[in-house]
Amino acid sequence: MDVPHPLGLQAATAYLRDLPRSLRQVACLHDLQVQGNILQGALAVQLPLLDVQSFPFQSKTADVPGGLELFGETLPEESWAQISGEGEADSGLLHYNLDVWVHVNLPSNLSWGVGVVQKMAEAAVSRVTRQLSAEFHAGVAAGLLEVSA
Repeated sequence: MDVPHPLGLQAATAYLRDLPRSLRQVACLHDLQVQGNILQGALAVQLPLLDVQSFPFQSKTADVPGGLELFGETLPEESWAQISGEGEADSGLLHYNLDVWVHVNLPSNLSWGVGVVQKMAEAAVSRVTRQLSAEFHAGVAAGLLEVSA
């Protein structure tokens, strides 16, 4: 995913690496905190029949030339998200390549049957992917407007 930016290359790289600032307006990311090289927060997603659910995540960060890498970590919670990927700045664009996994434990005694649950999960994945992509792009772009003003 690419987000246009009006900044110089050094300022764009600094913005991309400042995760609390650059991701602050991404609607589906909540409670973002950075401690050292660890990014923590929660991913909020709309799931069928369950309303909006919040999934905690934790990723290690590493500065790389021109950007940042994220390494999603496994969490001990029953349901959680894992966010990995990289971001890179060049003149005019911030490039993001993210892998997002949502791990959900469903009750084993579902009366609907496995086939129904699988179809619901597939529909949810498609919807969540579109939602995350749109909200991520809009949030990063909104943050850039504040920086360039």
